[in-house]
Amino acid sequence: MLKILADGSGSVDWVYHLDLASLTKAIDIEAEKRRNPAAWSPKKTFDRLMSQNRLRDFDDLVRVVQSLPNRS
Repeated sequence: MLKILADGSGSVDWVYHLDLASLTKAIDIEAEKRRNPAAWSPKKTFDRLMSQNRLRDFDDLVRVVQSLPNRS
């Protein structure tokens, strides 16, 4: 799903990740191992998706669902 989202096909608006904080940390750790961390393609793509709010934490989805009115 992240690849589909990153490709910008428009078929996916955003993706909820179960542990976005850990993914962010892992991306940052891997980027720092590179000669030019800011130029590492996966980091650039990740940063773009985050700035566009297209990658969201699963907790956000839980909050949205909980805020919906009960229709039963």
